Amino acid sequence: MKKLFLSSLATIAIALAACNGSTNNESSSEGNDVNQTVASEESAQKADEENAETSDVDYEPLHTSLVGSFKVEGSPNIESFIYALPFFEKEYEWGDETEIDKANGYFHTSSDGAGQSIYYGALWNRKDGKKLFIFSYRVSDMAVHEGHTKPFCVAGGSKFFYVSANKWYDEAAENEFIDLETGFAAYLYNPDTKEIESLDEPPFNGWSTMKSNMYLILPQKGKDIEVEESRIGEDEEIAHKLKWNGMTFDYEK
Repeated sequence: MKKLFLSSLATIAIALAACNGSTNNESSSEGNDVNQTVASEESAQKADEENAETSDVDYEPLHTSLVGSFKVEGSPNIESFIYALPFFEKEYEWGDETEIDKANGYFHTSSDGAGQSIYYGALWNRKDGKKLFIFSYRVSDMAVHEGHTKPFCVAGGSKFFYVSANKWYDEAAENEFIDLETGFAAYLYNPDTKEIESLDEPPFNGWSTMKSNMYLILPQKGKDIEVEESRIGEDEEIAHKLKWNGMTFDYEK
């Protein structure tokens, strides 16, 4: 299993800073045009240098690797579904913090290091005989964002995932943040192709686009899902519930 921590969001941070900056009015003077061109080139060069100092990769949400169809080896159960995902390997030796419960269709693992990663997996047998598989995650890493002095959102507008940068403690430097991504993917098992196929929409009734970090705590026993919400700048986590109805889930605020 790869250690899945968030890459730096410095590229997006610089883009946000540029979007929040002022723009110059067009000048009819040729000299002003030249000065503006030189200033723009110098500004772009400075941004490139700042980007090179903080990040050598562009940020891509973890969720993008979870979309698609994935081949299932062996019997369709929680273990084979987890290993079908693109970043888990059968050869990986799970630690003490990992549990794969085939009887209850449940998976959970977590790790701490340069950042933190928490993963859940669970399996439901629907009324129509199809198997619904959900994988959820919460991953974080320490990061530096130059030019920002307060918590800010860097990615949203998705029903499946949300990314934010948060001040990680009161005494932290102004530009030190925790990059946090929370999200999930839902699949149906196709017995004809022996693949899990990702759903285009969450199987949640009343579920809206994410505007804060929400992550799913999947059940080992029972059918309902707990949802925890963390808002930027707030320590309190607000709990919600997704109640199983035999086919999908009903979201309760």
